This record gives sequence, structure tokens and C-alpha cells, in this order.
Amino acid sequence: MGETWLNPFRRPPIHAGWGALLGALCGLVAWWLAAQPIPRGLEEWFQDGSFALRGPRETASKVIIVGLDDASLAALPKPLAFASPELAGVVTFLREHGARAIGID
Repeated sequence: MGETWLNPFRRPPIHAGWGALLGALCGLVAWWLAAQPIPRGLEEWFQDGSFALRGPRETASKVIIVGLDDASLAALPKPLAFASPELAGVVTFLREHGARAIGID
């Protein structure tokens, strides 16, 4: 009937060791690519483009952004890493004044 390598449905399975090696190699290549600046830049560019194509969305929600500038951070008597009580005070203030969602970045 012919050689088994000519028929793709009768091909012998890849040995499990080769499959694991191939999977690990693909994982390493994907990890390396994700660490490069070009794919990250492309991802951000495509994401920005998708938001631009989507267009503006109407909403009745009121959004307030509270920002800390360099002068405000410099006025803190301690490093920002230890400013948790101050940030908790800001979050408490915002919650008391009706904030439904608070994000800290």
C-alpha cells in the first residue's frame, strides 16, 4: 500500500522526549521574544490602535484623577515605599466622599 511516511495519518508518533524538548525550546523562544523591546512596543501600538478604532464611549460616570507630582512626593517626610499610612488616608478620604472605585499605580 505504500510507505508509512507518505501517509500522514499512519506516521509514527513523536517520541515523548522529543516532544518535551520541542515544547521547552518553544517556551524559551517565547520567553526571549517577550523580553525584547520590539514586541512590547508592537503590542502597545496595536492596543492603542484598537482603542482609537473603537472610538469614544459615552458614559454617565464621573471620573476624577488624583495625581501626586514630584513636589508632593518630595514634601513627604519619608520615602514613598513607606508612605502606606498616607495613601490609606487618601483612600479613606475618597471612599468617604463617594468614590466607587480607587486604583493606585
